[in-house]
Amino acid sequence: MKKITAILLAVMLVLTCLTMAACDPTTPVNPTPPIDNDGAQAALDLYIFEKDGLVISGEFVLPGTIGGYNATWTSSSEYVVLTEIPANEENGTARQYTVQVGYPEEVTDVTLTIALSDTVKKEYTVIVNPISVHDFIAEYTFPKDKDTVVADFDLDQTCEYAGRTATIAWSVDADYADYIEISQDGTTCVVYPTSLNPTVRINATFTYNGKSATKSYRMKVSEV
Repeated sequence: MKKITAILLAVMLVLTCLTMAACDPTTPVNPTPPIDNDGAQAALDLYIFEKDGLVISGEFVLPGTIGGYNATWTSSSEYVVLTEIPANEENGTARQYTVQVGYPEEVTDVTLTIALSDTVKKEYTVIVNPISVHDFIAEYTFPKDKDTVVADFDLDQTCEYAGRTATIAWSVDADYADYIEISQDGTTCVVYPTSLNPTVRINATFTYNGKSATKSYRMKVSEV
């Protein structure tokens, strides 16, 4: 009788422990399966980061999964900001990272690290350049470019880009002086209407951080 009682007590103890474990919120119901590091390493070895060792700028996208494994990207610099974008089943967009590149004060090497697990990682190096006067030229739009002008118009004196400002100085080649010229204060393009309808050129010299570069724009001068 004592033996049976002892067996019953042992069974009850086991059942009690199982019940407590099931009710314990700290006990994982569906534990995450361990990552296959060998498979992750093989997938990462096959991945090619095309910007490795190159100058980057603007914005671009990095994959959030590599060979079926979730990828985590990190940056060593504040000038390369990574933002994780979750997958969106509605529009079929996969998980990814957006990259926004800023402008340091000097040429900066930045390390981008991709990790598929705690041990499967790889580093890439990219180069971030400071803003240059050519960035302003690429950003600027001359309102009268390839347009027909018949009257005087104002000229922009500055160009804003990425929170910085470049100055603009205007000039006209002697070949076109009969049709347009720059006012003495440099703020107006003076137009001399003509029925000849000549194509003329106006020059914009951008200056930023002590460096200058010039771009020319073309217009047609007319009476109408």
